[in-house]
Amino acid sequence: MLKGDYEKIKHSEEFNKIFSDSFLISCFLNETAGNEENSVWEYNFYSPETKKINSFFVRDGKVHLRDASELTSIKEPEELNLNNLNLRKPQVTSIVNDFLKKEHKNEKPSKTIIIVESENNKIIWSLVLILESSKMISLKISDEKFNIIEKKIITLNEMIAGVK
Repeated sequence: MLKGDYEKIKHSEEFNKIFSDSFLISCFLNETAGNEENSVWEYNFYSPETKKINSFFVRDGKVHLRDASELTSIKEPEELNLNNLNLRKPQVTSIVNDFLKKEHKNEKPSKTIIIVESENNKIIWSLVLILESSKMISLKISDEKFNIIEKKIITLNEMIAGVK
């Protein structure tokens, strides 16, 4: 799915007309439990010329431009090469489910946000899980090693305390 929609975007008239100098920097998916089939991947392309990130998605076989935003970081983003992608979403879901069974037995995510990006020339799957208990779990999964390389758990009380 990731590569197929990516190719559709790269070869679309909408993309080539305006954004042919852009390169892929990340893919983003926002899923709500029970409504996963309506979620679509968003593809973020960076233009070195304009310093803007343009977001595309594919729905019902058609390419759509979502928006453009200014790059606010000083460092230029890394290109994400989907040809080097090892994991697929079902494998990532399995890794996450195993983690939840071991460390959060009775908890299920009500919302999952997935970002695929390149960090130090390595593909990383970054996930934010919002659990039914209002805990938030941030995970980073190595696409190369198929394992969790970073995890952070934030409770609702910590979020509230952080706002003050």
